[in-house]
Amino acid sequence: MLPRLITFQLSLICDADDRLGRNGGAAEIKQHPFFAGVDFNELRRLPAPFKPELKSGIDTKYFPIEDIPQEDTSDQVRARDEQNGDMAEMSLPFIGYTFRRFDAFRGH
Repeated sequence: MLPRLITFQLSLICDADDRLGRNGGAAEIKQHPFFAGVDFNELRRLPAPFKPELKSGIDTKYFPIEDIPQEDTSDQVRARDEQNGDMAEMSLPFIGYTFRRFDAFRGH
């Protein structure tokens, strides 16, 4: 499985002119050996292979934190949020997390 994954990833990490999908779009990508055995017509009906168990709406235990500096900046963040009228308790768990909309990549 690992060699197919690496081959698939390398086919995406290249110039746009050489990228997988440039000739046939999604159909070309679906034909790649990495996706052998995947029934794309039934994909939305399959149960999720992993269902996160969250304790609350701000539970962040599934967010990676290795790349986030582990120093306590909560007082600085709380002061900034209070100046902006935000609730500090709601933003603290998401320090370092960036949300980006997919349509931003399509030029919309």
